[in-house]
Order: sequence, then C-alpha cells, then structure tokens
Amino acid sequence: MRKAAGIGAKRVAMRTCGMRRARTALRSPSGGFTILELLVATTILVVGVLALVTTSAGVARMSGAGALQLIAVAAAESRLETMRAAPCGTLAPGSSSARGVREQWSVVGAVDVTDSVSFETTAGTRTFGLRTLVKC
Repeated sequence: MRKAAGIGAKRVAMRTCGMRRARTALRSPSGGFTILELLVATTILVVGVLALVTTSAGVARMSGAGALQLIAVAAAESRLETMRAAPCGTLAPGSSSARGVREQWSVVGAVDVTDSVSFETTAGTRTFGLRTLVKC
C-alpha cells in the first residue's frame, strides 16, 4: 500500500505543478520583448540617428559658408575704412585676393567707392558688394 500511496502522491504533485505553470503563464508575460517590438524600436532609433546625422552635416556646411562670408565682409569693410582714411587724390581702383576671397574695388568721381568680394562655396560663387561715400 505504501507504494500505491507514494505513486498517487506523485501524480497529485505533478498535476498541481502543471496547473501552477499554466496559471503563471496566463497571469504574467515572460518578461522579454517580442521580435516585432525590437524591430519597431530599432526602426525608430535608426530614423532618429539618421535625422541627427543629416542635421549635423547641414550645420557644418552652413558654418563653413558663414566663416567664408565673415572673412569676405571683414575684408571689404577693412578696404573701405582704409579708403575713407586716405586723401581723396590717392583713391584708385584695384583688386586683391587673400584667404580664398577675391576683392575688387572701384572709385567713381573720387567720392563713390564700391567694393565687391566673392568666394567659392559648395553651391557656387557668392558675391557681396559694399558701397560708401568718401568725403573730400
């Protein structure tokens, strides 16, 4: 009889254990992520990183163009200030090139001075003009 009681006790324990597993599986998920969730999260992450890379490349390009523009305008302003300080009889047209900026200035009637600066960018050649009147 002991053997029979022992076998029956094992079956009851196995049934109880099986029910606990089934109940546990229904109550809470396994705690991991599904493949679909991982794919969606990865896609969102990749889109975000690509947007960040594209934006930073644009900012770097604009920053480089802004630096050249700053050099060009500073060169033109310097030229005009030099011409304003010079005596009227010494004003003459001319041109120069420095630091990737080409500069050309003209003098009309000894009072009207125009300075044009140009420089190369990835989009092509950009040109700026500054004009001033010199009092004689």
